[in-house]
Amino acid sequence: MGLLITAICVLCIGLVAVWFSPLRGRLLQSASQLSRFKFTCRVTVVSDETRPRQQSESLSVEMLGRIPTPCDNFDTDVCLEIEDVTAGPFHAEPVLSADPNYRRDHDAAFFFQTHNGQVPRKGAVLSRWINVATIPCHVLRFAYRGRRKLQCRLSVLSSETGEVLTAGTQTVEYVSCDDGYRQLQDRKLEILKASVQLAMLTSQSADNDALRTLWKNWLDQIGQQFPAATELETMLDDFQLQLSSLTIAKIAEPLLAFGESADRLSALELVLNTLAEQANVTSERADRLSEIAAVLEIAPEPFLAACQKSLLQPNCHIEDPSFLLGVNASMDQQTFRARLNEEYRKWNCRVTHPDKEIRRQADQMLTLIANLRSRRTVQQGA
Repeated sequence: MGLLITAICVLCIGLVAVWFSPLRGRLLQSASQLSRFKFTCRVTVVSDETRPRQQSESLSVEMLGRIPTPCDNFDTDVCLEIEDVTAGPFHAEPVLSADPNYRRDHDAAFFFQTHNGQVPRKGAVLSRWINVATIPCHVLRFAYRGRRKLQCRLSVLSSETGEVLTAGTQTVEYVSCDDGYRQLQDRKLEILKASVQLAMLTSQSADNDALRTLWKNWLDQIGQQFPAATELETMLDDFQLQLSSLTIAKIAEPLLAFGESADRLSALELVLNTLAEQANVTSERADRLSEIAAVLEIAPEPFLAACQKSLLQPNCHIEDPSFLLGVNASMDQQTFRARLNEEYRKWNCRVTHPDKEIRRQADQMLTLIANLRSRRTVQQGA
C-alpha cells in the first residue's frame, strides 16, 4: 500500500512538472491536431426567405475530419439518421418523413443515404467543411409540437458492403409549429372511442358478445388498433358504469373537435350497424339515432342514405320506418307527397337491378311507401 501511494505522488508531481514546463505547448498542439483530424458532423438550421414560409427552413448537414478507408480510391456512401431526444437519449422518439425520398421502403422513419464518391487516399482527411445534404424541414414529422432537440448521426459507409467506416453525431434545436404525430394519434384514438361509445349508448348494451365483436371488427377494418389488447374491453366496462350519466353531446365532443366529416359519418355507420345487429329499431332508438345525426352535423341526405344502406335487412324490425324515407307526421301534405314521390322514383328504377339484394331492398322500400301513403290517407279521412 505504501508503494502505491508513493507511485501516485510521484505521478502527480511529474504531471505538474510537465504542465509548467516547455513541453506543455507541444502536448496541447498534438492534442489539437488529433481533435482536428477526428471525424465530426455539423448540422445547422438555415432559412431561405425566397421560399414560402412553410418551406423556408432546412437542415444543412456538413462533415469534417478523417475518413479511415482500407485502401486508396475507396468508394463510399453517406447516411443520415435523425432522432428526437427532447425527453432524453433513453426516451428517443423517431423523426418521420412525409417524403419517400427521405425514408426506407415500408418505414416512415427518416433515413437518407446517398453516394459520397471515392476517397482518394487511405485515411484521407477533409480539412474543410463539406456539405453532405440539405434536408427540407417541412417533410419532417415530430412526435410533439414545440421546441425539439434533434440528434443527427452522420455515417460514412462502404458502398460495396455497407460497413460503417466512421460516424459523428450532433444535436440541434428546432421549433415545430405543427401538431406532432403522437398528438394526432391520441386524437384519433379519442375519435374511435367516441364512435364506439355512441354505438353503445344507442344500443343500451355493452355486455353483448356479438356487439363487442362487431365493434372490434370495425376498428380492425379502418386500420386502427388500441395500444393494448385489453384497452377496448376496459373502456367498454367503464362506459357501462357511466352509461346513465353521459349524453350524446358530451360523447360527441372529440368527433366535433378533432374529427373530419368522414370520421363523423363513419361513427354514424357504426351506430347503424349496431342497430342492424340487434335487429330491432324501436321508436326510442330511432329518435336517438336522429339526435346523433343532428349533433354530428350530418346533412339529411347522407343520413338517409346511410340509414337505408344499413337497416334495410330482412330480419331487422323497424317499429316506425318513416324516418327511412325522411318523413314524419308533422309534415304538410304537399311536402309529404313530394318526399314520397322522390323516394318512389329512386327505388322503382332498382326493381330490375342485376343485384338480388338491391332488388329485395327496392321491393321493401316500395311496399313501405305504399303503406305510408295508405296510412296518411286514412289519417286525413279521420
